[in-house]
Amino acid sequence: MSSDEKDEYLSEVFDELMKALKGEKDIPEESSVPYQVFCFPESLGNETWVYDTVTRKMIRAFNKSEVVKISEPDENDKVLVRYAGTFVKVPSEYVCDIGFN
Repeated sequence: MSSDEKDEYLSEVFDELMKALKGEKDIPEESSVPYQVFCFPESLGNETWVYDTVTRKMIRAFNKSEVVKISEPDENDKVLVRYAGTFVKVPSEYVCDIGFN
């Protein structure tokens, strides 16, 4: 995926989020988002480095931190999640649903 394609993809995701926040996108009231956390494999320990799509740098993420999954897995099985005030790309198996709040 080229840099332009990545920028376009992130722009589309951002536009969808803005529409949802402004109330322009129809979201059924009964839909709820499961409570999600990072669940890293034991081999990684309690923290790992993840790619921050906003700053385009690696940042440290901590196991069992709350996240919100934004996208479905891409061709590399990575998902975009909201974490610590930014958006990061992580393998989909690093995000676990732990129930509804």
